[in-house]
Amino acid sequence: SIKQEICTSLVHHTQDELYRKWC
Repeated sequence: SIKQEICTSLVHHTQDELYRKWC
Protein backbone atom coordinates (compact mmCIF):
# COMPACT_ATOMS: atom_id res chain seq x y z
CA SER A 1 0.00 0.00 0.00
CA ILE A 2 1.02 3.65 -0.37
CA LYS A 3 1.01 4.05 3.41
CA GLN A 4 3.52 1.22 3.73
CA GLU A 5 5.75 2.72 1.04
CA ILE A 6 5.82 6.08 2.82
CA CYS A 7 6.51 4.33 6.11
CA THR A 8 9.38 2.38 4.57
CA SER A 9 10.77 5.60 3.09
CA LEU A 10 10.68 7.31 6.47
CA VAL A 11 12.46 4.39 8.11
CA HIS A 12 15.18 4.47 5.45
CA HIS A 13 15.63 8.21 5.86
CA THR A 14 15.65 8.33 9.64
CA GLN A 15 16.86 4.85 10.65
CA ASP A 16 14.85 5.59 13.77
CA GLU A 17 13.33 2.89 15.98
CA LEU A 18 10.22 5.03 16.50
CA TYR A 19 9.38 4.80 12.82
CA ARG A 20 10.04 1.09 12.75
CA LYS A 21 7.64 0.60 15.65
CA TRP A 22 5.08 2.86 13.98
CA CYS A 23 5.27 0.73 10.85
